[in-house]
Amino acid sequence: MNVYFSRPALTGFLVFALLPLSTICAQETALKWNLASNEKFSLEMQQQVEIVSQVDRRTRTSSNDMQMWIDWEVMGVEANGNYTIKQTIQRIKLVTKTPNDSGEQVINVDTDAQESGGGLAGQLTQMITPLVGNTITFQMTNRGMIESVDIPEASMESLRQAPESMRLRELFSKEGLSEMFGQAALQTPDKPVSQGEQWESRREITSEMGTFERVQAFTFQGQSANSELQVIKLKTEMQEKAPSETGAKLEEFKGTGTFEYNPEEGIFTDSQVDNQMVTSKPYSDMMIETSVTSRIRLRIKRQ
Repeated sequence: MNVYFSRPALTGFLVFALLPLSTICAQETALKWNLASNEKFSLEMQQQVEIVSQVDRRTRTSSNDMQMWIDWEVMGVEANGNYTIKQTIQRIKLVTKTPNDSGEQVINVDTDAQESGGGLAGQLTQMITPLVGNTITFQMTNRGMIESVDIPEASMESLRQAPESMRLRELFSKEGLSEMFGQAALQTPDKPVSQGEQWESRREITSEMGTFERVQAFTFQGQSANSELQVIKLKTEMQEKAPSETGAKLEEFKGTGTFEYNPEEGIFTDSQVDNQMVTSKPYSDMMIETSVTSRIRLRIKRQ
């Protein structure tokens, strides 16, 4: 099974409404979340993953494209600036493509579809549909760090029935949700920043490829040349701390991202994170080389 550092980072859904931060002194901007109780937001998240595996000159390509439409409601604001947010999933679309004997199998799932159809697509629709309307509650600091995610048992029960190949259980687990939104959201600095200033976020990740420290380096670009939006760039590196005991190895990794912040609206209107990696893994007397390309995009607006 492939492990994606970008994954889901998919199950809770975190993020990314940076709100008024309007502290601009000496051309500095304080990137602190500033949410108010009872505020509501609409989010659209898309995660695209393409996996290309090569074994003994044979190449297999599969892909997953998932979209989720989510509502947020700020339930409370603590004295220290931390937030409790209730998230409700409104719709899920999933398109998967996997190789088979006749070429390629395509599965389409849409919880808004009038009919679920038959076969695996129908089964998956029935498993995923109960998630729509269910709520997830998470706690977030005013710097965008996820403290906890609470997923109802009823939501998880249907996911346990999903095929392992769909990776839905990982996507909707507490760890998966935190990781996914951690990739797509911006962890803000603890002080105001000026154009060109950088800050970092570090996290240890253990997978079948070994143990790594993920280093996310953010750079504040200042105002966009084409709009009033403020732009932040991201570069991600994976630094190995301990190799895998199985011989699996992360051969290459490249991560980039862009965040756009609307100072008038006080939110990040659009964020996009792209990761590319190549892994190798021994299997019998062969070596499996896998290339994984992923993109997570998040859009948010006030209701």
